[in-house]
Amino acid sequence: QYAHSSGTFGAVGVAAGAGRIYGLDEGQLNNVLSISEFNAPLVPGIRSVEYPSMNKDGVPFGVMAGALGVELAGPASYFGEIHPKPVIGERTREVEREDILRSMLLLRGTSCLFWVCGVLVTALLWCFAG
Repeated sequence: QYAHSSGTFGAVGVAAGAGRIYGLDEGQLNNVLSISEFNAPLVPGIRSVEYPSMNKDGVPFGVMAGALGVELAGPASYFGEIHPKPVIGERTREVEREDILRSMLLLRGTSCLFWVCGVLVTALLWCFAG
């Protein structure tokens, strides 16, 4: 019923790209990809088949999951040796589990804001076109 969608592959792609940019080794990249894929969105994939469109299911959530995967993977430990890895942005505080919820709220809030803006623009165009 729920399957991997475009958003899932977006999460893995962002994690792989960011890992390559930051020069992660094979073990670190494996960790980042695992975290990103685990947290990637699962959506009703059959909906895309029934109602085809250019919209891709779960892409914004997938991109966020991939970026958070790079950050949340943290220092890796291999055979008892700690390997630090680069982080995204300025380190102003330690990363917390609640950051996932905060980022989801931010993503949903901006999605709602853009939806409202789209409705308003459509309404204005409809009013002035007729």
